[in-house]
Amino acid sequence: MLHNCNIDRVIKRVYVLVAYFFTACKLLKKKHYFCAPLIKRNMSTITTSTNFSEKWKVETSQQKLFTGDQVIDAYLTGKREGLQIAQKVFLDQLKNNLDKSGEKVTDLLHHLNARDIHNNEAFLKINSWNYLTILISVKEEDFFKESFLPVYDFVEELEEDLNTDTCTVNFSFVDYQEEINDYVLHCDGFVLKLNTD
Repeated sequence: MLHNCNIDRVIKRVYVLVAYFFTACKLLKKKHYFCAPLIKRNMSTITTSTNFSEKWKVETSQQKLFTGDQVIDAYLTGKREGLQIAQKVFLDQLKNNLDKSGEKVTDLLHHLNARDIHNNEAFLKINSWNYLTILISVKEEDFFKESFLPVYDFVEELEEDLNTDTCTVNFSFVDYQEEINDYVLHCDGFVLKLNTD
C-alpha cells in the first residue's frame, strides 16, 4: 500500500511538471520540443520585461464585503461618536433637570419664608443625570413647630410636578441649632449650594 502511494505521488508530480512545461512553451510561442533550452535562457527576460504592478487592479465586491480591520474601525468610530452623543444628551438633560429643580427650590424657600421659617439654605446632591436629591436646612426650633407640617404637603406637590421619566427629585430637610456643618454635608455628597442672592 505504501509503495503504491509513493508511485501516485510521483505520477502527480510528473503531471504537474508536464503542465508547467506546456504552459511555458505556449508563453514562448514555440513548439514544445524546442522549449526546454529556450525556457532557461529567456526566463529572466520574461519576468523582468513584464510590469506586473500595472496588471493588478482593485475589484470591488457586489456583496459589500469588508475586511476585519474596516469592521473594527467602523465599530470603534461608531462607539466613540455614540458615546459623545450620549454624553451630550445626558449633560443637556442634567442642565434641564437642574433648571427645573432650581425653580421649585426657590418656590419652596418662598413658601418657608411665608410661614415665618427663615434662614434656610438648599444643598444639592447629583446622584445621576436624572436623579437629584435636594436638602433644605431648617433651624431646629422651626423644624419642630406644628406649622412646619403643611410644608411636607407642599413638597409632595413639588415632587409630583418635577418627577418624570427623565427627572427624579427628592426633597429632604435637616435641622440645625446654631449653624449647619458644611463638612458633613460635603461628605454626604451635597457639594452644591443654591445661591439665593
